[in-house]
Amino acid sequence: MSEAQNGFDKSNSLNNKDELSDCLLLLWSYKRIILLCVCVFISCALLYSTQKKPEWSILGNISVTTLNQSEHSYEISNVKLFEIYSGIYNSLENKVIFSNDNKGLDINPNNFSLNEKTHQASYKSNDKENINNILVGYNKFISNLALEKINSIIYKEISDDKDDVYYKYNKLLLEAKEKVVIEKNKTIYAIRIAQAAQIIKPLANISNDKDIFNVSLGVLGLKEKLNILNDKNILPIFEPKLLLLEKENIKLEKMLTSHEFYINSPYVIKVQKTQRLQEISTSYLVMIALVLGVILGSALIIVIDFIRNFKK
Repeated sequence: MSEAQNGFDKSNSLNNKDELSDCLLLLWSYKRIILLCVCVFISCALLYSTQKKPEWSILGNISVTTLNQSEHSYEISNVKLFEIYSGIYNSLENKVIFSNDNKGLDINPNNFSLNEKTHQASYKSNDKENINNILVGYNKFISNLALEKINSIIYKEISDDKDDVYYKYNKLLLEAKEKVVIEKNKTIYAIRIAQAAQIIKPLANISNDKDIFNVSLGVLGLKEKLNILNDKNILPIFEPKLLLLEKENIKLEKMLTSHEFYINSPYVIKVQKTQRLQEISTSYLVMIALVLGVILGSALIIVIDFIRNFKK
């Protein structure tokens, strides 16, 4: 049984060798096809290598400078400032808009990138002459968009504070008016009491402040007090905070109308040297082309031979 098995294995081995020899002979007989495929692939590789322009990369460090704030407490932290900048920088829509606005520079929107940890902006391009202008221009474009958002945030904060101050002012104003009305009514009743008691002039060295109706001023003094209570300028005496709220409201209104809270560009870019990116060498491309040419040529010969045998 073992001798028969050994004979069978030898027979298979011989058959495999014969098939391999036939395959090699077939490939050798059509070596021109393989050579032609190799030449075509190598030519394409050399053509690609000569026509491909070198690619360049440029880096820029983005720094957030201290804002020149006017005399107000509305500030945004540098961390928040960079978060706003990075969100706008990485927006594909903004990249496309910038690219469309500068069509003469042949800008690829997908080549902009920003490292949020190192604060480094980068751009890749085949245009070495304009790559610096592209990155600096994009930073300026993004800075302007970021500033619009920052100023709108500050504007909203000031506007909200102004509304809050205005609300407090009106609330306090109503309370002051109510106090004035109460005091006027008390004065009117005090006048009636003083007239009934025939107290015409103020009583010297006599004070009844604890009395709800103080008649020590006499009819003449009480009437003058009533005239003073009719004056609108009397309100801050009853609520001193009205003056502070009014000044704060005027200050906030001035800030909103004059835009004095607006800030200059806090985003400064310091561009580093332009570097050429590492590319695939021509020799490596030729080697790949040689291997692909041999594989494709061999596969083509085998397919052609199979079709011929199948037709027979």
